[in-house]
Amino acid sequence: LNKVLEKYPEWGYPLALRGGIYRALKSYKKALTDLNKALENLKDRAFNVGHITKALCNRGAVYFAMEKYNEALADFNKVLIRDPKNSYALQERSAVYQALGRNDKKMVEESGNELT
Repeated sequence: LNKVLEKYPEWGYPLALRGGIYRALKSYKKALTDLNKALENLKDRAFNVGHITKALCNRGAVYFAMEKYNEALADFNKVLIRDPKNSYALQERSAVYQALGRNDKKMVEESGNELT
């Protein structure tokens, strides 16, 4: 990935992949740098939707690990707008709500959805 990014430093897909690797390594600052840049460079085109979703999930997970719960919630909500049944985003959003101490009623009111 590093060699690809040396040649194509703005390419969103490998940036998103490397950001996910940094997240797994708990190098959160590096992960955020790559994921933010990836999201800036991935355009909202049909062939990039999956990459955008993955980058948002990874960035949300980084924010959650850094206890930046509102930022994490925003990213997981963006994923769920694109893919309402995304199980990872649903699970992680639930963890964010729990960390924020929000009850089920507030969750329903804020998301505009019924809990299942």
